[in-house]
Amino acid sequence: MIPAARPDFTAVLRAANLAFPERSDSLQRLMRYLLKTDRLEELACRAGDASAMGAAPELAALVGEAALAMGDPALADTALAHAVAAGQDASLGLRAKALFELGQRDAARDAATLALENQPDDDAAALVMFGLMLSDGRRSDLWALCNDLRARGRWTARMVSALAFAATTPAQAERVRAMTDGGRWIARSTPAGIDAADIKAQLDAVEDWRPLPRTKATKGSGRRLEALHMLASAPALDLLFAAVEDAVADYVRTPMAALDGDHPLVALKPDTIAIRSWALGVRGDGHEDWHLHPDGWLSGVYYVDVPQLSASPAPNAGQIEFGPLPLAQPAPDLVWPPMRLTPRTGDLLLFPSYLAHRTWPTGLSAERLCISFDILRHGCDVSEVGVKPRALTPRRSCRDRYARNPAAVIAPGGPGMHVVMNVESGRYLVVDDTAELAWCLLETPRTTDEIAHVMASRFDGALEEIRADMAALLEALFREDLISSVQA
Repeated sequence: MIPAARPDFTAVLRAANLAFPERSDSLQRLMRYLLKTDRLEELACRAGDASAMGAAPELAALVGEAALAMGDPALADTALAHAVAAGQDASLGLRAKALFELGQRDAARDAATLALENQPDDDAAALVMFGLMLSDGRRSDLWALCNDLRARGRWTARMVSALAFAATTPAQAERVRAMTDGGRWIARSTPAGIDAADIKAQLDAVEDWRPLPRTKATKGSGRRLEALHMLASAPALDLLFAAVEDAVADYVRTPMAALDGDHPLVALKPDTIAIRSWALGVRGDGHEDWHLHPDGWLSGVYYVDVPQLSASPAPNAGQIEFGPLPLAQPAPDLVWPPMRLTPRTGDLLLFPSYLAHRTWPTGLSAERLCISFDILRHGCDVSEVGVKPRALTPRRSCRDRYARNPAAVIAPGGPGMHVVMNVESGRYLVVDDTAELAWCLLETPRTTDEIAHVMASRFDGALEEIRADMAALLEALFREDLISSVQA
């Protein structure tokens, strides 16, 4: 029942918003997904719907975030100011960013200061403060701010880069080097038993690839595939993620040994492993600008297919470079020297998520294909990070009679699949075209046996197998509150 690729939830979210126009949470889910999938123009159009609802602060915050991604800080400031005034304190940092981009330095400083007082790990607010202090030459104040945030137990991903720019004494420089030494913190290996060619074949077979989004650091010619952990029937990827978990265990045993609690790798270490993963294919001028991964504890990349880089005339062709974020000029090379690596097919890199990095264009027509991933940090919201789909396990006996939940909506989710959503709980179930037929039958309550016989008359397969499949599907529908039992 699980499709070969992560489905497109746009249709079901639009259908839910159309069916329940009075629900602001339905519109909010749609707008959040539009932002996540780089449909920024549609999100901006939906801003009118948000205004008609009295501009709930959550909706205004989404409009503001989209406006920043579209390069419209004026619209962003208007929307985020409304969100903050309505009590959405989490929007203070983004508003500080909008004000900073508008050149309103004093207002940006005030907003960022208030944001960090309320939420010391607000990454957007911290970035604004770092930039303001460095542009004013207040390096000692920046070091003090970072120390204050650390003392409050709130590391941010960009703080290590800020400390590199703020260091003015040998002791401070040495402290930064202890956190950024590439020879210690960047682990490079070639996992045994991983067939890169098999992984490439499985990735190329997926139809869900999309153009590079404007909200990410990747620029130029390329494509992106989200949520690899949601792919089903991908044994080569299963082996790769198992190897990643082994590499993480080795990393904790070796480079992280004897670290104290003030080190960001210790402060951000999660209790359990939650992996967010995606694939990137770039060619020609395709590359990634300087960036880091603020939601990560450890990040990494597996190189599925690397072209012959020695044949490229481009400088540093295809290399990955580590160093501080370019918060100011000049770069603090003496404190944090840059480090470049030339990738090879089959390489696995693992490094702290706070290490900023960029990649250089290959200058070649052949594609460089890689899989990137984050091990999410402690305190990160993992509610939207799925896990590898597993076989459905019934938690209660299947009812003989059932009816469609009036809060459930169904819509196409891509070729051969549909998405069922409960607008009250925000839960989803992805089903294929066979299950779509079963869903149509739910309009009139029927027994499991009745559905199985209908299926057997239309599809190949033994009746007992179809009956078992339908029981598993119905259990999932019950579990996600998409159908309800009814009296006979």
